[in-house]
Amino acid sequence: MAKKMPTWVSEVFDRFINQVNRITSLSLIIEAGIANLSNIDDYRARRPRLLQNRLDEAAILSSMESFDRTMNITRKELSEGLPTFYAEQIVYLCACLEDYVNTALVCWIATNRNLVMEIDEVKKIKIPFTEYEKLSYERKTRYILKAVEEQIKNRSHYGVDRFEALFKVFNLSCPLDQQVRQSLIELFQVRNIVIHRGGVVDDTFIKVCEWLNIKEGTRFPVEGQTVVRYNNAATSYAVNVVSRFGVDTD
Repeated sequence: MAKKMPTWVSEVFDRFINQVNRITSLSLIIEAGIANLSNIDDYRARRPRLLQNRLDEAAILSSMESFDRTMNITRKELSEGLPTFYAEQIVYLCACLEDYVNTALVCWIATNRNLVMEIDEVKKIKIPFTEYEKLSYERKTRYILKAVEEQIKNRSHYGVDRFEALFKVFNLSCPLDQQVRQSLIELFQVRNIVIHRGGVVDDTFIKVCEWLNIKEGTRFPVEGQTVVRYNNAATSYAVNVVSRFGVDTD
């Protein structure tokens, strides 16, 4: 039996892909710009003359000191392989993927309300009727999703397993490539140590990402190829998620 995709599926998927493509394209431009610093010394020599018609001598001196600090930071970042730059991409990718999954589920719940209301976890949700009725239609749907996530104690799951636990509640589970799953679990663990540990590996990271040969207390090596692998895994997962929302047709 053929499957037809609701219109909202392609809209949500396209938005995610556009987000990934935009940050990837921007990254290529930034990488090229940072790497091509061969003319920076010449520009620095000319900079005071470029500023002299707009600033006084003290302001020019202050501007040059600020410029030198910026260039020292940039050169250090470049010499270390752009770890801060790639770490920011990882944080952004995680945010995009979380938004993609949540938005897809919200849209599915909104278009399958009668089916959703028969799910045990949804029946257990407790909220005063008057308070619920004051919510907009979209906020009602997001409330259902959030309440279900709290019920199944989803914060105890890691990375993509959090998403899969939600899909299971709504009978939307689907086989997932182990390499994709592993890369996405790693992605979210790297995000966590970037945000909360300055990129330093902790015991939770080692426990969850046991396949990685890295010691506690060391800084995780965030590199360009690592980000590419995470992007590919996120895109593969996005395609996998899309396949779950087809509607049977004759």
